[in-house]
Amino acid sequence: MPDTLAERLTAWRTLAEGLKPRLEEVAFIKADHAELAGFVQQIDGLMTEADVHEGRFREAVRQRLVTEERAGELYGRMVARLKGTYGKRANVLHELGLRPDGLPGRRKEEEPAPPAPGTTPTPPPAPAPEPTAD
Repeated sequence: MPDTLAERLTAWRTLAEGLKPRLEEVAFIKADHAELAGFVQQIDGLMTEADVHEGRFREAVRQRLVTEERAGELYGRMVARLKGTYGKRANVLHELGLRPDGLPGRRKEEEPAPPAPGTTPTPPPAPAPEPTAD
């Protein structure tokens, strides 16, 4: 038996079509032939329907991605306008679900984590020697 649906469908269709002119010779197989031909026709219809649904699905995904991009651009523009109107640190931004910008000034430098117990700390790398002029 063939492995892929296309190969199986070709085999089924070939048998169903090939038997048509000889059905009188093999009357005992008429019912099975009719059922197989019906299945082949049903599979063809379902494959066509699946192709239509896949096309609709791909179009829906494409439209969703376009809409997401446009929504993201609009959101960014609105946030910039609101920060420009109320100020970058206004508390009203919290009410709108936005995060105000940080306070002015230097950021605190992060302190290195202490070494794990039982380990020796590694010394900082030695500076590279400066080249001498000869």
